[in-house]
Amino acid sequence: MVYTVLYKANNTIYSVLLFKQKYLNNVVNLGEDKIMEINDKGIILYSTGCPKCRVIENKLIEKNIKFQKVNDKEEMIKKDILNVPVLEIGNTIMGFVEANTWINNYSA
Repeated sequence: MVYTVLYKANNTIYSVLLFKQKYLNNVVNLGEDKIMEINDKGIILYSTGCPKCRVIENKLIEKNIKFQKVNDKEEMIKKDILNVPVLEIGNTIMGFVEANTWINNYSA
């Protein structure tokens, strides 16, 4: 299994591909500010198509970041998502400002 790990150090977000679980553990032990493992579902954008949702979606597309778009309001309610857009990466949930910053700092 391939893991994509995002970590933040000195206000810069890095993306690393790891091919073995043991390397993932090594990255986690680095003590970085925040580490996000992109799980099998990948990156999920919860969107209703509102103007802010379109901003996030367009930025994801411009940066060639693969994502799954969910516009099912029932699913959003089940996850307690009351405002959109929401970007979910692994167990990390980001609102508009955080998602926008993450995308702007993303480098493949």
